[in-house]
Amino acid sequence: MKILKSILYFTITLLSISCNDPANSPYPNITFEKITSLPGIGRASAVAFVIDGRGYVALGRNSQRTGMLNDCWEYNPDSDSWKKKADFPGIARVKAIAAVVNHKAYVGLGFNIDLGVYNFNACLKDFWMYDPTTDNWTKMADFPSNYTDACASFVVDNVIYQTSGMNGAAFGEQVWKYVPQGGQPGSWVRFSRSGTCRRDSKRNKGSLLFWDRLYDR
Repeated sequence: MKILKSILYFTITLLSISCNDPANSPYPNITFEKITSLPGIGRASAVAFVIDGRGYVALGRNSQRTGMLNDCWEYNPDSDSWKKKADFPGIARVKAIAAVVNHKAYVGLGFNIDLGVYNFNACLKDFWMYDPTTDNWTKMADFPSNYTDACASFVVDNVIYQTSGMNGAAFGEQVWKYVPQGGQPGSWVRFSRSGTCRRDSKRNKGSLLFWDRLYDR
């Protein structure tokens, strides 16, 4: 038994040492440094995006869980400072989406926690464009579905894609695209599914998004 314990201890020690060795990587090492904190008492379930080298954080809820937020902040890495920008005009919300196309941010959807969980009316459909040069928000076309809570979103070739949101009761498999049209409201188009997109939220922390095939754009 002592020999077995010694072998086990040696194996664990060897693995811990080997796992700390840097892997041969073509990419530079990533280092983190402390920067100026976002003003306020902290937040969760916010959105973040980057336009022309400036970082933006908006929406979410405060760290004390006492209310939602609709403010927007800009971070300047050159001066390591935050600047308050125009508030988001829609209802304050959590778990919205944000995407950047042609130096403009598109923000919206999400969930109104004031209406409680498992409430279809709490799933928000409004969608807005933010122009950092004028610090203005412009209303875009509403999202046609109510699968808007905790969506996945991404941008390909200046087209915004949205999928796998929750409607207050369950996650959906819908996939939509939105093509920005130079400040005009635009429109959403739903894809006919050529594969399966499902989301597993049966975990204590976070959720997973699964795809079995790609979509034809």
